[in-house]
Amino acid sequence: MQALFYFLISKQLWKNLLIMILVSVFLVIAVNQTLKIYTRHGQKIPLPDYEGESITSASEDAERRTFEIIIADSVYMVGRRGGIILDQIPEAGQLVKEDRKIYVTTTKFKPDMIRLEDLPPFYGRNYERTARVLDMAHSIRSSITERTFDPGPEGHIMGVLFEGDTIIYRDRIKEGVQIPIGGSLGFIVSQQRGGTVEVPNLVCRTYDEAEFIIASYKLRVGTTRMQGEVSSLDRAFVVGQDPEFTSDARIEMGSTINLILSEQKPQDCDSLEE
Repeated sequence: MQALFYFLISKQLWKNLLIMILVSVFLVIAVNQTLKIYTRHGQKIPLPDYEGESITSASEDAERRTFEIIIADSVYMVGRRGGIILDQIPEAGQLVKEDRKIYVTTTKFKPDMIRLEDLPPFYGRNYERTARVLDMAHSIRSSITERTFDPGPEGHIMGVLFEGDTIIYRDRIKEGVQIPIGGSLGFIVSQQRGGTVEVPNLVCRTYDEAEFIIASYKLRVGTTRMQGEVSSLDRAFVVGQDPEFTSDARIEMGSTINLILSEQKPQDCDSLEE
């Protein structure tokens, strides 16, 4: 027991213990510093600026720096190629740790499509106002491709064309049409002078009615030929006209329409009126 006591208080024991403690502390500090040097553990790195770069090159650079780029959103921009980074979170220059995720917004390669029925109404609306709305809301460009007579106010939309195809004419709308953001539309716009007008359907009308309709279309009554005996124009009905009416027939404004009149109303007038 006495030998153990002398051993515990011996200088050699405490000397060895002190050496062991110092070595252990040194090893811990050395290992920690080595890890910091080789892995930069605990350090923060300034984040590069990826805005304006392509997503491909930015992702490759981020991977070399142990970052990960994630596309959070994408938008179509007219005139800009797809896959370009518009903004990033965190912002460039911020100090971040390794393995940090960077969320970016990029440009789309293809434009979004808008259904024709989801666009604002066209027929009868003011062209200038409609063109501004389309440009501001959907970046859709507008142009006037044709002007046509209409007795209503000038500058109103009578028809719409897309890629050379008439998709709206008066109250007729083509179904299943989709317009790309950044696309173009052509418009047929009303005017009260010049141009062409539709050929009105005058058959079955009285002469007075036909004369009024012809004048409202900015046309003139041409020759009148009687079929049978007509005692008075007030009692005459239109039984024929030249040019004839069809759904797509048009005539220059100021032109004449020749009429064939009869005191007998055509037999199929009632069915036409229905």
